[in-house]
Amino acid sequence: MGIEDVYHEISHLQVLRRLPPLKSDPMLRNQNKYCRFHSESGHTIAECYDLKDGIERLIREGRLSEYRADCQNNNNRCNNDRREDQRHDNPPESVGVIRTIFGGPYLGGTSHRAQKDYVQEARDKFNRRVMNVSGREAKAARYEEAEIKFLEADVNGVHFPQSDALVVEAMIGNHTVCRILVHNGSSVDILYSSCLDKMGIPRVRLQNNAQPLYGFTEDSVIPEGVIELPMTIGDRSQTSTIMSKFLVVKGGDQYNAVIGRPTLRSLKAVMSIYHQMMKFSTPTGIRKV
Repeated sequence: MGIEDVYHEISHLQVLRRLPPLKSDPMLRNQNKYCRFHSESGHTIAECYDLKDGIERLIREGRLSEYRADCQNNNNRCNNDRREDQRHDNPPESVGVIRTIFGGPYLGGTSHRAQKDYVQEARDKFNRRVMNVSGREAKAARYEEAEIKFLEADVNGVHFPQSDALVVEAMIGNHTVCRILVHNGSSVDILYSSCLDKMGIPRVRLQNNAQPLYGFTEDSVIPEGVIELPMTIGDRSQTSTIMSKFLVVKGGDQYNAVIGRPTLRSLKAVMSIYHQMMKFSTPTGIRKV
């Protein structure tokens, strides 16, 4: 039973308190809507917050117990609407800033000196970009006109509700590897040792790496080594191939590999958990997987 039906049945009982006139400007209200509870235009009975609050008060007093379920559901929706309106009208103010740090391998190298040089190089490049009169870098992007965007049609075939990880397959070396986790929280690309064994790649091909990996809980693991392999991702002709440097780590019960930020950056890829999709630039346009 709707709120309008409840009002129709109890209006003759005179149990609802009469309210003062609405404070909003009558000229700005929707004249096509009329509220019999307020006897004014601007909204309908079904949209009347004051009426819903009044009926809920009567229910709490035990005077309208037969309408408890219907009015409670309506009031819950009403309160949710009000909270949503308040979030839009009154955004919360920040009371402070909480920052964090993270570690792991860096693009500039593992030594302290190499990392300082890399930071200086990045700073100099930024300064040159700011001082450039044209506002453009000397080297333009390869796919400058490409625009990556996700559409609602991209969720076709996705089962909702879901909060699944984005898991894809790609060709690594000359093997099609399934169950590859796309993880933009990882600063490295990972290939698990069990997958390396299935690919038939001997350990002698691994380059030494003594830099430990740290997880979110600060647990650490020493990789078995590093290997650089070509990775092709996409469907048939709509593919992109890059060289990825994988850290080989023991394990691989759940995933065969992890695509981290280095590969996502090289692919110029954008991922969407909602769409369960990753899109990336190729010389022939935007592709998806």
